[in-house]
Amino acid sequence: MKLLIWLALFGLVAAALLAKKSASKPRPTAPLRRKQFDSTGAELMVRCAHCGVHVPISEAVNDLGIEYCCEEHRGKPPVF
Repeated sequence: MKLLIWLALFGLVAAALLAKKSASKPRPTAPLRRKQFDSTGAELMVRCAHCGVHVPISEAVNDLGIEYCCEEHRGKPPVF
């Protein structure tokens, strides 16, 4: 019976240490997007990797750092 109490106590201590360790890890943040406005206040434009059309950065579809003009072109091979 004493062994069971010691095992339970050891388990609780181990669980507490693991919880504290995982709580202290920094949480991953969303990747930062490029700035959206230039020094004059105009919104930046990006070029679609598939068709070459320029769209405002706020309307662009970003896929792994590659900008596209729409969901339809997303994932298609870059041409430009």
